[in-house]
Amino acid sequence: MFSSWRKTLAHLLVPEGIANPVEASNVRLLYVEVAWWGVALGTYLSYLTVFAARLGASNFWIGLLSAGPALVSIFWLLPAGRLVERQPRQMPILIRCMFTSRAFVLLMALAPWLSPRHGGELLALLVIVQAIPSGIVNVAFTAMLPDAVSAERLGSVVSVRNAIMAVTSTLGTLVSVPLLAWVPFPANYQAVMALGFLSAYLSAYYVSRLRVPDRLALDPDLGPRPTHRPFLSLRAVRGVWQEQQEYAWFVVAAFVFHLGLYGAIPLFSIYWVRELHLSDAWISVLTMVWNASSVLASLAAPALIRRQGNRRVLAWSSAALALYPIGTACSRSAYPLLFLALAGGVVGALMGITLFNRLIEVAPAARRASYIGLYNAAINGAVFGAPLVTTTLAGAKGVATLMIASGVVRILGGLLFLVRGKGKGDARSGMERQ
Repeated sequence: MFSSWRKTLAHLLVPEGIANPVEASNVRLLYVEVAWWGVALGTYLSYLTVFAARLGASNFWIGLLSAGPALVSIFWLLPAGRLVERQPRQMPILIRCMFTSRAFVLLMALAPWLSPRHGGELLALLVIVQAIPSGIVNVAFTAMLPDAVSAERLGSVVSVRNAIMAVTSTLGTLVSVPLLAWVPFPANYQAVMALGFLSAYLSAYYVSRLRVPDRLALDPDLGPRPTHRPFLSLRAVRGVWQEQQEYAWFVVAAFVFHLGLYGAIPLFSIYWVRELHLSDAWISVLTMVWNASSVLASLAAPALIRRQGNRRVLAWSSAALALYPIGTACSRSAYPLLFLALAGGVVGALMGITLFNRLIEVAPAARRASYIGLYNAAINGAVFGAPLVTTTLAGAKGVATLMIASGVVRILGGLLFLVRGKGKGDARSGMERQ
């Protein structure tokens, strides 16, 4: 059994059938990179709000820690996309911003020493400012992937990356638990943050080793990048809607779906604790069940996507994800949540993979960075606004009612993913006409 698992792992990390040795190397590096990033997700990113609360941050600052980065992204990601797009060589700006963003994690670990009386507030400010280089990283990394890996292999690579990240993030969380339990405060949280810093930096290191051709070398017809008017105008948005309707409808669908997705997220913990009285152990079990099923779904995703296509799988998996909030709202004990976590991990993994694949399909290659920036800005609008609305209305309407409403919105977003518009226009139109 051990030998078969070793062969499977070797097959994933050493891809077979790739004629181009540069692409084979890139695939291996992307797998190792996301393994380290998964550890970072399971360590420092999982405990930021708790760390801030332990440091004495008020509810306002804790809320700002969660909502602030999304608010920054709404206004920053459009010019960030244009900034990345203007670079004939996009890897240097990606690497610089990636290492800069990771450096903030070390400052977060030092927050109790840098500001003994206001460490929680300092932590929140660092998270918000970190959103500036992180925004460039998100746009540049997404735009870079189709250049690092061939189109026919990209979907499989993304699926395996998701599976690896689910495993290593769980391992990161498991390593963090004894550190938090046995080491005195604040050294325990600082140790977890330091582990996250180290793993995040190793992730950035492996990205820096990728060999990606310059955009102009890939397509000389792209021409020089625009150097004026970095902000997207209303006229340009109208141009996108008129001439890139497949992309425009995708953004609309993704915005609606994320309203339902993030509107329910803060309600789960409220319902689990106040209505079902779940223990921390039960919540941990649900997380592990979700992660385990998502790993299996990620590995099975490429075959399903080849048969059904990204658009169909994205539509039904997004709509099916409504089962999680609706089913939770109807549950009266912890046991049904095990099935919901199992099903949610499967459809959630399929949704995440096909959402990325579909974005790459519909974003015009000639101006991919700007279109990715516009998409991310729209999504962050939902990430910022939806939780504020649902938590504000929870007292008057009831948590269960709002969870069901969030599920209905998810179904609507899933159905909208089926709309394709009138087809793609000129890849240079829309945002370029300003």
